[in-house]
Amino acid sequence: MNNACVELVGWEPEMKIDIRFEKQGRKITPIILEDEAKGNRLTKTFTVSCRGSKHDNLAEYGSVFNVVPYEGKDGWFKLLGDAPEKEDDIIDVPEELNAPEEDEVDVDDNGVEAADIDFDLDM
Repeated sequence: MNNACVELVGWEPEMKIDIRFEKQGRKITPIILEDEAKGNRLTKTFTVSCRGSKHDNLAEYGSVFNVVPYEGKDGWFKLLGDAPEKEDDIIDVPEELNAPEEDEVDVDDNGVEAADIDFDLDM
């Protein structure tokens, strides 16, 4: 971390810092925060060790990061990396397979949908 980053977050050497991965909608974002229980020590030169699978996961987002405050979570910061964003692995469902909106469903007094059902059984 550079001096501007350390000044923004308000951390000092020897504090314990953790890097986590938070799901935000359809996207996972790396997060950095102070965590005395699980974190790694911030050195006097403002570096934090990140090893093993956490290092590999973080490397997917880049090698240089901008630190941005995480809205609604005091003391948490998003790490916006320099790697290009990956395409989502989520499959888009064709319009005709989407469930109808609640106001588009015709339900009788017993809670049973009053839609016409049409199918063939081949035996």
